[in-house]
Formats: sequence, C-alpha cells, structure tokens
Amino acid sequence: MIELNLLPDVKQEFVRSQRLSRKITIIMIITSIAAVGIVIFFAFTVYVVQAATNGLLDGSIKDRSEKLQKTDNLARNLTIQNQLKTLPELHDQKQIYSRLFTYLPILNPAEPNTVKISKLDVNSEEGTITVEGYAKDYKAVAVFKDTLSNAELIYTDEAKQSIKTKLFSDIVISDVGLGEDADGNQVTVFKATLTYDENAFKRMPDGTPAPTVRVPQKNTTPSAQQSSSVFGEASREGQEGAE
Repeated sequence: MIELNLLPDVKQEFVRSQRLSRKITIIMIITSIAAVGIVIFFAFTVYVVQAATNGLLDGSIKDRSEKLQKTDNLARNLTIQNQLKTLPELHDQKQIYSRLFTYLPILNPAEPNTVKISKLDVNSEEGTITVEGYAKDYKAVAVFKDTLSNAELIYTDEAKQSIKTKLFSDIVISDVGLGEDADGNQVTVFKATLTYDENAFKRMPDGTPAPTVRVPQKNTTPSAQQSSSVFGEASREGQEGAE
C-alpha cells in the first residue's frame, strides 16, 4: 500500500509544535510535582523530625539535670575537681626558697668579717628578704653590705640564654648598734632589708640548670671550706638587764 502525505508543510509544522508543547508541559508538571515533594520533605524534616529530636534532647537534659541535682556533695566535688586542674599551674609558680641555704654561705664574708644571722624572713608578695644578725664590728657589717651589693645572679631564661644580673636591686641596712652574742661578747647588730630578683627562687623548666650566685670580690667571698655558719643568736645591749 502506498501512503501519500497530503498535509501541507505548514500543517505538519503546526502538529509538530503541538506535540513539543505537550511534552514541555508534561515535563514542567513533573518538575513542579517533584519540587513540591522536596519542599514537603524539608518542611517535614524541619517541623516534625527536628521538633521531635529537640523534644528528646530536652527530655534527656532534664533527666540528667535531675540526676545531677540529686548527687551528694556535687558542688564540693566540682570545686575539688577545679582545684585539681590548677595544681600544675600553682606548682610551676611555687618559689624554691630552699636555695637560700646555697646562697647564704656564698654571701657570707670570710673571717674576720663573717656575720651571724639570728632571724631571716622572706616576703614573697613584696619580693624582699629581711635579715637580722650580728658581726664582729661595724667594718664587718660594711663588708657584708658590699658583698650583697656586688652579688650576681646567673640563670638561664626561656630562650636558653645565660643571664647575669644583680641578685639584689635594693639593700637597706638599718638598726645598727652594739649588742651581745650568746657568749656575752660585744658585737654589732644590724637589720638588712633586701629586694631580690624573682629569678633567684623561680622554678626552672625541666632540663634547665638552677640559678647560681657569685661574688666577684675575692676578699668578701669565703671558700667552701672556710665559710662559717651564718646562723647564730644575738641579743641587743640592755636586753639581758631588762629580763
């Protein structure tokens, strides 16, 4: 059978356009339906699923809060826990005043200018050391002051650099007068207030050597064998009579 296309070209083009239009319309309808479905899905997620999740979380938080409130000594335990966290920092800030036992023999002049210390106080807040003691005479007290003035502190800073500085930034000698030692010998008593460098007693990081003290003047620095004990007893002149 032979089929003849009797439709003119214009008619064929019109039919083709209608078909294309129907296809586009169908695609747009399908796309719109899909978009509406996506919007509905997200709306369901936000308003239903998320609300339900938040409700469960709120209930869990409330339940755990009630359990914590019923825990015995909760505030005390939390306080102890917070204090334990600060212990390492407090340990690092702790001053090592036991170094005084290393520094004092170096700062004590050799005989005959050796001094005896009857009282020593450290004020960590003001960074001062108060020394009360006695020596053979006024000259020995002057030599002791010179020794303190020339004393040097050597330490290693955070950059691993060796630093040398004055051990004491301020030295005040007061209450100088005559007194008697424990054996009744006449001595010169004094009081010294010393402002020290904080690095003298600062805790150094692991692997860093401890600070050291030296006195350049040989005539005021006792040797390790000749250094006398700097602790002794003294009473001011007239105290024995008052007792």
